[in-house]
Amino acid sequence: MQEAKRRNKQVLLITNEMKPDWVHRNGKVVGPRPELVQEMARDAGQGFHLVDVRTFLTLASQFLEAEVSQRSHRR
Repeated sequence: MQEAKRRNKQVLLITNEMKPDWVHRNGKVVGPRPELVQEMARDAGQGFHLVDVRTFLTLASQFLEAEVSQRSHRR
């Protein structure tokens, strides 16, 4: 949070950690727990986003034109 505030940048956490204290579920994982998003907004004035590695690689390939091998998508 300190770094997000200092740099004035949102945070994207890429992790395969899917414990209930990190992610909000509604039948499936839908994002970071609202408390974490609120804490980042309150303490750093920034957004907080959380995705798993597979989703990050898919999005990087799609939007950043990054070359990502299919082998990278496997767990």
